[in-house]
Amino acid sequence: MTIEALYYFLISYNFDTLAFYGKRILGFEELMWGTLKDLNELGEGQPVNESYTFGNGVTVTLDGIMVDDNQLLAFYTVKDPSGKVDQANFNPVAYGGLFGRYMMHSGQGIINEDNSEIRNINSYEPPKAFEKTLKFYFPLKYGDIYEEGMIAVKLDRQKAMGFMIKDKIRQTITIDGTHIHFDTITATPTQTVITGSVGSKFDLVKEAVSGERTRVQVLTELYADGIKIEQTGSSMSTSLEGITFKVRFDALPKGVKKLEIKLTEMTKTKDIHTAVVLKDGMETEKLEVEGQEVLIKGVRTEGSNTYVTIDTREDIIFRKIYLEADGEEFPLEKMMEERLEKLVTGEIRRERILHFKGNGESMKLLFKRICYTQAYHKGIEISVQ
Repeated sequence: MTIEALYYFLISYNFDTLAFYGKRILGFEELMWGTLKDLNELGEGQPVNESYTFGNGVTVTLDGIMVDDNQLLAFYTVKDPSGKVDQANFNPVAYGGLFGRYMMHSGQGIINEDNSEIRNINSYEPPKAFEKTLKFYFPLKYGDIYEEGMIAVKLDRQKAMGFMIKDKIRQTITIDGTHIHFDTITATPTQTVITGSVGSKFDLVKEAVSGERTRVQVLTELYADGIKIEQTGSSMSTSLEGITFKVRFDALPKGVKKLEIKLTEMTKTKDIHTAVVLKDGMETEKLEVEGQEVLIKGVRTEGSNTYVTIDTREDIIFRKIYLEADGEEFPLEKMMEERLEKLVTGEIRRERILHFKGNGESMKLLFKRICYTQAYHKGIEISVQ
């Protein structure tokens, strides 16, 4: 599973000692979004307030957790009396239970003014139904020493919030021969998660046989009764079962009656085999590469070097491009210049000069991998019972 990056946002603010007042979690207000703030006000979190102190004096406190069917949220504080908490090599990427380790999805934190304290909220995979005791691992490296702290928590299932909507979507959007399947939706008090897949296992078999790989990333939006729900993260993975994706959104508003998933953008990376004959001093030549317009605007040779100017739409990237000269392939040495131009149509064109260390009597420009993004406006509706 792809683990999304952990971000720290720095603000200048002095915090009082973190504490639980009744069932509310205090001190994390700056990190809480709307839904989470509401749940905290209702006392939906489980207090923990247990600490571990490392050999170098750094202390981590697990202040509380919040659990539903989509995620486990861990609220914790790291304190460094030396005032170098931002330099701590500290990354709690998992917690454990009877059924193994559960990986982190994402996280965010705040560092206080004197750089002695970080407060974090991390999102992890939710624990399985029969988990009773959870072990939170906090690894820290200081100097040549690696130490892993552990805090055990007895899970209070009465505090787990379950789900509001859990349904199969089973709908497919097809774009340019690519099938994007939307499989399930799970809406919980803290989060809404949509899962799906791209293509099929048969597509992966064809890739293995042909040696030509295609990878797709999709950008989706979720609307509840016409109101856009904020996306909080996404991930894609490839296995023997195919290419799957998971998109995370904020929690749904209460009483929602209709949901709409919109596919707004698709980025495709594809292995290709396209060649264009080059001649020194040639004028502009237009060609299509995977349906995308590419202009060869100029070719010049200097000594043993060849310079090719190409013009494409701004988002088009060639990840593998070579010069074939008298049967020998030369990789791209560097991209010397770039120029962007906005046309009256609103399209932005990108001009690049490609430098190759080689030339010959017979030359071709070889395109072996292309990456491009297309905007779309296709959607599916989901009725909420």
